Amino acid sequence: MKLGLVIVAAVFFLGAVSVKASSLPPCWAYLQEHVAILEQGEPHLIGGYMPQCDEAGYFKLTQCSGSTGYCWCTTPAGIKIPETERRPGHLEGLDCKAENIKFGTKL
Repeated sequence: MKLGLVIVAAVFFLGAVSVKASSLPPCWAYLQEHVAILEQGEPHLIGGYMPQCDEAGYFKLTQCSGSTGYCWCTTPAGIKIPETERRPGHLEGLDCKAENIKFGTKL
């Protein structure tokens, strides 16, 4: 939770100084481009998805929807890896690092 707040604060700060999204890591760039999502807040977005970023600003390899509970694998650039979506409570056996390697991602 604390990391999420830091990322949100960074996005708002970076947005305030008009940093080009293309100069940011992909997850932070996505968040900056979608500041309206952050301004409205998660409770106002029924079914809305907010990506989880790692500490370097890349997409975490495992992404989950807070509203549906479904999870899936993505590349650090945020590309969803096909056939990795899992319904709530069925994450066992999902290894997103291995799925990225099979997908051809260089980690």
